[in-house]
Amino acid sequence: MLVSVVDIETCGLVEELEYLDYRYLKNRGREKTDEEVERGLSLNPFLAHVVSLALVHVQDDRIEEGVVYYLSDGGDEEFVDERTVGGEIIEISFHPVPCPKMPRDLSDGERMILESFWTEIQESERVVTYNGRGFDLPVLRLRSMLYNLPVRKELELSRYGRVGDFHLDLADFLFTKDDQKFTLDFVCRRFGIEIGKGGMDGSKVHDVFVHGGYRDIAEYNCNDALMTALLYLRLLPYVGEEEASLPSERQIDYLAKLLAKLEGREKEATRQLFVWFQESGVLTRDGASRLIDYLKSLNV
Repeated sequence: MLVSVVDIETCGLVEELEYLDYRYLKNRGREKTDEEVERGLSLNPFLAHVVSLALVHVQDDRIEEGVVYYLSDGGDEEFVDERTVGGEIIEISFHPVPCPKMPRDLSDGERMILESFWTEIQESERVVTYNGRGFDLPVLRLRSMLYNLPVRKELELSRYGRVGDFHLDLADFLFTKDDQKFTLDFVCRRFGIEIGKGGMDGSKVHDVFVHGGYRDIAEYNCNDALMTALLYLRLLPYVGEEEASLPSERQIDYLAKLLAKLEGREKEATRQLFVWFQESGVLTRDGASRLIDYLKSLNV
Protein backbone atom coordinates (compact mmCIF):
# COMPACT_ATOMS: atom_id res chain seq x y z
CA MET A 1 0.00 0.00 0.00
CA LEU A 2 1.32 3.42 -0.99
CA VAL A 3 0.77 5.91 1.84
CA SER A 4 1.44 9.65 1.74
CA VAL A 5 2.06 11.42 5.04
CA VAL A 6 1.20 15.11 4.75
CA ASP A 7 1.93 18.22 6.82
CA ILE A 8 1.48 21.89 5.92
CA GLU A 9 2.55 25.30 7.21
CA THR A 10 0.40 28.38 6.62
CA CYS A 11 0.76 32.12 6.86
CA GLY A 12 -1.77 34.94 6.58
CA LEU A 13 -0.62 38.50 5.90
CA VAL A 14 -2.54 41.44 7.29
CA GLU A 15 -1.57 43.66 4.34
CA GLU A 16 -3.70 41.43 2.10
CA LEU A 17 -6.78 41.94 4.26
CA GLU A 18 -9.47 44.23 2.86
CA TYR A 19 -11.02 46.73 5.29
CA LEU A 20 -14.47 45.11 5.27
CA ASP A 21 -12.95 41.71 6.05
CA TYR A 22 -10.77 43.25 8.75
CA ARG A 23 -13.81 44.82 10.45
CA TYR A 24 -15.73 41.55 10.18
CA LEU A 25 -12.93 39.50 11.78
CA LYS A 26 -12.23 42.13 14.45
CA ASN A 27 -15.86 42.16 15.64
CA ARG A 28 -16.73 38.51 15.00
CA GLY A 29 -17.74 36.97 18.32
CA ARG A 30 -16.10 39.56 20.56
CA GLU A 31 -14.07 42.60 19.64
CA LYS A 32 -10.44 41.66 19.17
CA THR A 33 -7.21 43.60 19.23
CA ASP A 34 -5.28 44.18 16.00
CA GLU A 35 -2.69 41.68 17.22
CA GLU A 36 -5.35 39.01 17.78
CA VAL A 37 -6.77 39.58 14.30
CA GLU A 38 -3.32 39.26 12.71
CA ARG A 39 -2.48 36.14 14.74
CA GLY A 40 -5.69 34.46 13.63
CA LEU A 41 -5.06 34.95 9.91
CA SER A 42 -2.65 31.99 9.66
CA LEU A 43 -5.37 29.68 11.00
CA ASN A 44 -8.18 31.03 8.80
CA PRO A 45 -8.43 28.81 5.68
CA PHE A 46 -9.96 31.67 3.66
CA LEU A 47 -6.94 33.90 4.30
CA ALA A 48 -4.01 31.62 5.21
CA HIS A 49 -1.71 30.75 2.33
CA VAL A 50 -0.09 27.32 2.26
CA VAL A 51 3.55 28.42 2.32
CA SER A 52 5.10 24.96 2.77
CA LEU A 53 3.85 21.43 2.17
CA ALA A 54 5.80 18.29 3.06
CA LEU A 55 4.96 14.75 1.96
CA VAL A 56 6.63 11.54 3.07
CA HIS A 57 5.82 8.49 0.99
CA VAL A 58 5.57 5.19 2.86
CA GLN A 59 5.44 1.85 1.06
CA ASP A 60 4.32 -1.10 3.17
CA ASP A 61 6.35 -0.74 6.38
CA ARG A 62 9.17 1.61 5.38
CA ILE A 63 9.68 5.25 4.41
CA GLU A 64 10.59 5.51 0.73
CA GLU A 65 11.26 9.22 0.16
CA GLY A 66 10.11 12.71 1.03
CA VAL A 67 9.40 15.93 -0.85
CA VAL A 68 8.86 19.51 0.30
CA TYR A 69 7.33 22.33 -1.76
CA TYR A 70 7.75 25.77 -0.23
CA LEU A 71 7.41 29.42 -1.16
CA SER A 72 10.63 31.36 -1.57
CA ASP A 73 11.68 34.80 -2.78
CA GLY A 74 13.59 33.21 -5.66
CA GLY A 75 16.96 32.94 -3.97
CA ASP A 76 16.78 29.20 -3.18
CA GLU A 77 17.62 26.36 -5.56
CA GLU A 78 16.24 22.84 -5.61
CA PHE A 79 18.31 20.34 -3.65
CA VAL A 80 18.19 16.82 -2.23
CA ASP A 81 19.01 16.18 1.41
CA GLU A 82 19.78 12.76 2.91
CA ARG A 83 18.32 12.12 6.35
CA THR A 84 18.96 9.16 8.63
CA VAL A 85 15.49 8.17 9.82
CA GLY A 86 14.83 5.02 11.78
CA GLY A 87 18.29 3.72 10.94
CA GLU A 88 17.81 4.17 7.17
CA ILE A 89 18.95 6.93 4.83
CA ILE A 90 15.98 8.73 3.28
CA GLU A 91 16.24 11.21 0.40
CA ILE A 92 14.22 14.41 0.83
CA SER A 93 13.89 16.66 -2.23
CA PHE A 94 13.24 20.35 -1.57
CA HIS A 95 11.46 22.37 -4.26
CA PRO A 96 11.35 26.13 -3.67
CA VAL A 97 8.48 27.82 -5.53
CA PRO A 98 9.76 31.27 -6.57
CA CYS A 99 7.71 34.31 -5.50
CA PRO A 100 10.08 37.20 -6.24
CA LYS A 101 7.59 39.87 -5.15
CA MET A 102 5.85 39.19 -1.87
CA PRO A 103 2.95 39.38 -1.25
CA ARG A 104 1.96 40.02 -4.86
CA ASP A 105 3.09 36.57 -6.10
CA LEU A 106 1.83 34.60 -3.09
CA SER A 107 -1.30 33.31 -4.78
CA ASP A 108 0.51 32.08 -7.88
CA GLY A 109 3.08 30.28 -5.75
CA GLU A 110 0.49 28.73 -3.46
CA ARG A 111 -1.47 27.45 -6.44
CA MET A 112 1.67 25.68 -7.68
CA ILE A 113 2.13 24.04 -4.27
CA LEU A 114 -1.48 22.82 -4.25
CA GLU A 115 -1.22 21.47 -7.79
CA SER A 116 1.96 19.61 -6.78
CA PHE A 117 0.15 18.13 -3.78
CA TRP A 118 -2.68 16.65 -5.86
CA THR A 119 -0.14 15.25 -8.33
CA GLU A 120 1.93 13.69 -5.54
CA ILE A 121 -1.02 11.82 -4.01
CA GLN A 122 -2.55 10.74 -7.32
CA GLU A 123 -1.44 7.13 -6.84
CA SER A 124 -1.70 7.11 -3.04
CA GLU A 125 -4.03 4.62 -1.38
CA ARG A 126 -4.04 6.48 1.92
CA VAL A 127 -3.18 9.95 3.25
CA VAL A 128 -1.96 10.20 6.84
CA THR A 129 -1.81 13.33 9.00
CA TYR A 130 -1.63 14.34 12.64
CA ASN A 131 -4.64 16.52 13.46
CA GLY A 132 -5.17 16.83 9.72
CA ARG A 133 -8.93 16.42 9.95
CA GLY A 134 -9.08 19.54 12.08
CA PHE A 135 -6.61 21.67 10.08
CA ASP A 136 -4.41 20.40 7.21
CA LEU A 137 -7.07 18.70 5.11
CA PRO A 138 -9.80 21.39 5.47
CA VAL A 139 -7.20 24.02 4.53
CA LEU A 140 -5.95 22.06 1.49
CA ARG A 141 -9.52 21.38 0.42
CA LEU A 142 -10.75 24.98 0.76
CA ARG A 143 -7.63 26.60 -0.68
CA SER A 144 -7.89 24.27 -3.70
CA MET A 145 -11.54 25.21 -4.20
CA LEU A 146 -10.62 28.90 -4.11
CA TYR A 147 -8.24 28.24 -7.02
CA ASN A 148 -10.82 26.04 -8.78
CA LEU A 149 -8.58 22.97 -8.50
CA PRO A 150 -10.07 19.44 -8.46
CA VAL A 151 -10.18 17.65 -5.09
CA ARG A 152 -9.86 13.87 -4.82
CA LYS A 153 -13.27 12.41 -4.03
CA GLU A 154 -11.83 10.16 -1.30
CA LEU A 155 -10.44 13.20 0.50
CA GLU A 156 -13.80 14.95 0.26
CA LEU A 157 -15.49 11.96 1.89
CA SER A 158 -12.85 11.75 4.61
CA ARG A 159 -14.17 14.93 6.24
CA TYR A 160 -16.76 12.84 8.04
CA GLY A 161 -14.36 10.50 9.83
CA ARG A 162 -15.90 7.15 8.88
CA VAL A 163 -14.28 3.73 8.96
CA GLY A 164 -12.79 3.00 5.55
CA ASP A 165 -11.66 6.57 4.95
CA PHE A 166 -8.89 7.40 2.52
CA HIS A 167 -7.53 9.82 5.14
CA LEU A 168 -6.20 8.58 8.48
CA ASP A 169 -5.76 11.22 11.19
CA LEU A 170 -3.44 9.80 13.86
CA ALA A 171 -4.70 12.29 16.46
CA ASP A 172 -8.25 11.02 15.91
CA PHE A 173 -6.96 7.45 15.98
CA LEU A 174 -5.28 7.95 19.36
CA PHE A 175 -7.80 10.23 21.06
CA THR A 176 -11.60 10.20 20.98
CA LYS A 177 -12.15 13.74 22.28
CA ASP A 178 -10.62 17.06 21.25
CA ASP A 179 -9.76 17.96 24.84
CA GLN A 180 -7.76 14.74 25.13
CA LYS A 181 -5.50 15.52 22.17
CA PHE A 182 -1.83 16.36 22.64
CA THR A 183 0.81 17.90 20.38
CA LEU A 184 2.69 15.79 17.86
CA ASP A 185 5.99 16.48 19.66
CA PHE A 186 4.63 15.28 23.02
CA VAL A 187 3.06 12.12 21.57
CA CYS A 188 6.18 11.22 19.58
CA ARG A 189 8.39 11.61 22.64
CA ARG A 190 6.14 9.22 24.56
CA PHE A 191 6.55 6.69 21.75
CA GLY A 192 10.33 7.19 21.69
CA ILE A 193 10.33 9.15 18.42
CA GLU A 194 12.47 12.27 18.39
CA ILE A 195 13.72 14.40 15.52
CA GLY A 196 15.54 17.58 16.45
CA LYS A 197 13.67 20.68 15.32
CA GLY A 198 15.72 23.36 17.04
CA GLY A 199 13.71 26.21 18.51
CA MET A 200 11.14 26.32 15.72
CA ASP A 201 7.45 25.73 16.31
CA GLY A 202 4.17 26.49 14.57
CA SER A 203 3.59 29.75 16.44
CA LYS A 204 6.76 31.21 14.91
CA VAL A 205 6.01 30.41 11.25
CA HIS A 206 4.39 33.78 10.52
CA ASP A 207 7.27 35.86 11.89
CA VAL A 208 9.89 33.63 10.27
CA PHE A 209 8.10 33.88 6.92
CA VAL A 210 7.77 37.68 6.88
CA HIS A 211 11.48 37.91 7.75
CA GLY A 212 12.44 35.69 4.82
CA GLY A 213 13.23 32.43 6.63
CA TYR A 214 11.62 30.29 3.93
CA ARG A 215 14.15 27.48 4.12
CA ASP A 216 13.78 27.30 7.92
CA ILE A 217 10.03 26.80 7.54
CA ALA A 218 10.57 24.08 4.93
CA GLU A 219 12.99 22.23 7.23
CA TYR A 220 10.57 22.48 10.15
CA ASN A 221 7.71 21.29 7.94
CA CYS A 222 9.80 18.35 6.72
CA ASN A 223 10.66 17.28 10.27
CA ASP A 224 7.00 17.28 11.29
CA ALA A 225 6.10 15.10 8.31
CA LEU A 226 8.93 12.67 9.14
CA MET A 227 7.81 12.46 12.77
CA THR A 228 4.24 11.77 11.64
CA ALA A 229 5.48 9.06 9.27
CA LEU A 230 7.46 7.39 12.07
CA LEU A 231 4.44 7.58 14.37
CA TYR A 232 2.29 6.00 11.66
CA LEU A 233 4.75 3.11 11.27
CA ARG A 234 4.84 2.67 15.05
CA LEU A 235 1.02 2.48 15.17
CA LEU A 236 0.57 0.47 11.99
CA PRO A 237 0.02 -2.89 13.78
CA TYR A 238 -2.97 -1.30 15.54
CA VAL A 239 -4.48 0.51 12.57
CA GLY A 240 -6.02 -2.46 10.77
CA GLU A 241 -4.53 -1.90 7.33
CA GLU A 242 -7.11 -3.64 5.22
CA GLU A 243 -10.14 -2.78 7.32
CA ALA A 244 -9.48 0.95 7.25
CA SER A 245 -9.00 1.32 3.50
CA LEU A 246 -11.36 1.77 0.61
CA PRO A 247 -12.01 -1.09 -1.85
CA SER A 248 -9.81 -1.09 -4.94
CA GLU A 249 -11.11 -0.53 -8.46
CA ARG A 250 -10.38 -4.19 -9.23
CA GLN A 251 -12.60 -5.26 -6.32
CA ILE A 252 -15.39 -2.95 -7.50
CA ASP A 253 -15.21 -4.36 -11.04
CA TYR A 254 -15.20 -7.95 -9.79
CA LEU A 255 -18.14 -7.36 -7.46
CA ALA A 256 -20.11 -5.75 -10.30
CA LYS A 257 -19.39 -8.72 -12.53
CA LEU A 258 -20.46 -11.27 -9.91
CA LEU A 259 -23.66 -9.49 -8.90
CA ALA A 260 -24.64 -8.68 -12.49
CA LYS A 261 -24.34 -12.37 -13.34
CA LEU A 262 -26.31 -13.38 -10.26
CA GLU A 263 -29.23 -11.00 -10.84
CA GLY A 264 -29.11 -10.74 -14.62
CA ARG A 265 -28.40 -7.00 -14.57
CA GLU A 266 -26.15 -4.88 -16.72
CA LYS A 267 -22.63 -4.84 -15.28
CA GLU A 268 -22.22 -1.06 -15.56
CA ALA A 269 -25.43 -0.35 -13.64
CA THR A 270 -24.34 -2.78 -10.93
CA ARG A 271 -20.88 -1.23 -10.84
CA GLN A 272 -22.36 2.22 -10.18
CA LEU A 273 -24.12 0.77 -7.14
CA PHE A 274 -20.81 -0.43 -5.68
CA VAL A 275 -19.12 2.87 -6.56
CA TRP A 276 -21.81 4.59 -4.49
CA PHE A 277 -21.10 2.19 -1.60
CA GLN A 278 -17.39 2.98 -1.94
CA GLU A 279 -17.81 6.76 -2.06
CA SER A 280 -20.25 6.72 0.85
CA GLY A 281 -17.71 4.91 3.04
CA VAL A 282 -20.14 2.02 3.51
CA LEU A 283 -17.92 -0.59 1.85
CA THR A 284 -14.34 -1.17 3.07
CA ARG A 285 -11.62 -3.16 1.36
CA ASP A 286 -11.96 -5.97 3.85
CA GLY A 287 -15.75 -5.92 3.45
CA ALA A 288 -15.40 -6.08 -0.33
CA SER A 289 -13.16 -9.17 -0.04
CA ARG A 290 -15.72 -10.91 2.19
CA LEU A 291 -18.57 -10.02 -0.17
CA ILE A 292 -16.62 -11.40 -3.14
CA ASP A 293 -16.05 -14.68 -1.28
CA TYR A 294 -19.75 -14.87 -0.42
CA LEU A 295 -20.92 -14.26 -3.99
CA LYS A 296 -18.45 -16.83 -5.28
CA SER A 297 -19.81 -19.34 -2.76
CA LEU A 298 -23.21 -19.03 -4.45
CA ASN A 299 -21.63 -20.66 -7.52
CA VAL A 300 -22.00 -17.54 -9.60
